[in-house]
Amino acid sequence: MAHALMATIAIGDVHGNVRALDDLLARLASKILREDTLVFLGDYIDRGPESKACIARIMDLPRSAPFNVVTLLGNHEQWLLQTYRDPTWHSWLLGMDGLTTIRSDSAEAADALTAAVDQLGFRIVQDRLALPYELFLDCVPTEHLKFPLSLKTYWRTADAICVHGGLDPAVGALEVHLRST
Repeated sequence: MAHALMATIAIGDVHGNVRALDDLLARLASKILREDTLVFLGDYIDRGPESKACIARIMDLPRSAPFNVVTLLGNHEQWLLQTYRDPTWHSWLLGMDGLTTIRSDSAEAADALTAAVDQLGFRIVQDRLALPYELFLDCVPTEHLKFPLSLKTYWRTADAICVHGGLDPAVGALEVHLRST
């Protein structure tokens, strides 16, 4: 008896575009089989206006899909986590377009953080001043706050390894790299 070939389907960089995500999932619905794995490669947030909706869709998928769903950590989620842990870390907000994610949960929080950045200026970086990120974090559903903490750094199958940003060729053999993550 021949075994069916299991497929690994990877989706990367959704970036708050829930319409594109829904369209892609609808196209896959009739093609993806029970034994297949759908791997999200990270970067679910920022840039697009509907990060909250994208997170909700991706979080709900394992509960409703008959196939395996794997979610990986992207650099945007990694930088959000850094800000979550340290309110003086502003690279996510300033460099990753974090305001679009904040706005998808609370326009008021986005406006307040924008005003704080405007008022404090470069001092927020130079003097490592904290911003009131709690205005955003208090609006985020608890399960959405837990989601980035649950993300894997890689997914490996017999035929492939899935990561967000690539493997470092300086590390050498794949097995060495995987032990270091």
